[in-house]
Amino acid sequence: MPHDLPPSEQINIWREDLVDADSMLSQEDALREAPETFEGYFVVPLVIEK
Repeated sequence: MPHDLPPSEQINIWREDLVDADSMLSQEDALREAPETFEGYFVVPLVIEK
């Protein structure tokens, strides 16, 4: 939202999140083609060094 407008002129530009259960993937479907998984999660390379 533009911060330089008075509150009465600001509008909500964000849409509501809508869930379409018919097009959702199950966890199994989502992980099926993953190169590596662990206990139901995607395994990805470390990108931040300790």
